[in-house]
This record gives sequence, structure tokens and C-alpha cells, in this order.
Amino acid sequence: MADKRTPPLRPLRLRIAAAARAVSKPQVVLEKDYALSYLLAGIAAVPALRESLVFKMRGMMWPQVVTAGRLP
Repeated sequence: MADKRTPPLRPLRLRIAAAARAVSKPQVVLEKDYALSYLLAGIAAVPALRESLVFKMRGMMWPQVVTAGRLP
């Protein structure tokens, strides 16, 4: 049984909407980031997937990470 002093959790859509207002971003952007983070966390939790999948990220440049044409 939950502690009576613990406030009830607000629905996820309300928490995302509040976060979107706080950072002045469209709610859909935060929803997409949330969904992608869950997908990536799930992939990372499965060793076979974590070690074998590679994602191509359009528009992302990390020159400090990618050196001499190889990924760390």
C-alpha cells in the first residue's frame, strides 16, 4: 500500500506538457525524445542487441568522438 504522504503521480501527458512549457519546446518534441529514450534503453538492456546494432544519425556531428574514421 502506498504511503499516504506520497502525492499521486500525474499522468505522463501532463508531466510532458509541463516540461515542454518549462523549456519552451513543442510537446511533440519531448514526446518523441521520451519514446526514443525508452527504445534505446530497451536495446541497451539486451546484450546481443547492444553489441550488434549500429544507428546512423542524420544531422549529428561528433568530431571529438569520431576520430580517424573509427567509432570508439
